Amino acid sequence: METNEMNSYIKTMSHSGDDVEEMMELWEIAGKDRKIPVPNLNEQWEKIEQRISVKKVSEHKKSLRLFISMAAVFTVILGVSLVYKLLFAPIIYTSENHKLEIILADGTQVTMNNNSRLEIRPSFNEADRNVILEGEAYFKVTKSTHPFIITTQVAQVKVVGTEFNVKAREDHAELIVNEGIVDFSNVNSTDFPVRVTKGLLAKCRKSENPGTPVPYLYQGKIDWMNGRMQFQESTLAEICRELKLNKGMEIIIENDSLQNKLVSGVLEDSKPNEIMEILCMLTQRKFRVEHNKYVIY
Repeated sequence: METNEMNSYIKTMSHSGDDVEEMMELWEIAGKDRKIPVPNLNEQWEKIEQRISVKKVSEHKKSLRLFISMAAVFTVILGVSLVYKLLFAPIIYTSENHKLEIILADGTQVTMNNNSRLEIRPSFNEADRNVILEGEAYFKVTKSTHPFIITTQVAQVKVVGTEFNVKAREDHAELIVNEGIVDFSNVNSTDFPVRVTKGLLAKCRKSENPGTPVPYLYQGKIDWMNGRMQFQESTLAEICRELKLNKGMEIIIENDSLQNKLVSGVLEDSKPNEIMEILCMLTQRKFRVEHNKYVIY
């Protein structure tokens, strides 16, 4: 490709001005027969392993190694700074029916539920201990001079050292504390946290401060790690969304007045029809199947 053609191609790509300039400079260097340094892949992998240790899922390591190899190639085009941002801000995903245990650089243990996302900030364990969570995860946080802060779309969780479960959804967040003390607040008003202690559950809805913590009915048990689903004062609509997310079940609530009906109970890891029978027993309703969807009426 001629230099003028490459210049035109680079300018059409959707990057910031600084990125385009950097790419242009790299192309100019390449034209002068200079070699652009490619990162040592083993070195970069060792740095990432120092920041986070992944257990039970060798395929994740393979994926990350492949990502680093691809990053080394993209360095020639995108520039070192862009690749650096990608390499050192790990984002970990879990897919459907896939749970994952990880150990962060500070020794904190995290068990991620399926369909979850955990972003580890580049400054983790150096200037702060901040992570971003979408989905659900159980944390065993080690003590440190830096507080451990979890940010979700709705709430913020701030601790020093403790064990707790966080469920983060688009419209609400839920916290269950097994050990220690946790400050729980709306993400938009972190100056007014609710203090949640051992054995308590607290919920926070979008645009609202967390409600008063209440005793958790299933003390010491976070059963999603064993395939079961526990609900305490959850709306029927929320439970149906959880079943779709975790079990792939499409559920329609025929009567709108049932959407906000509060339900407490445990759904075993069973076949869909058995789950629906238990759910209808808890809500005193019935269900039917239409076009592979469950209709509660």
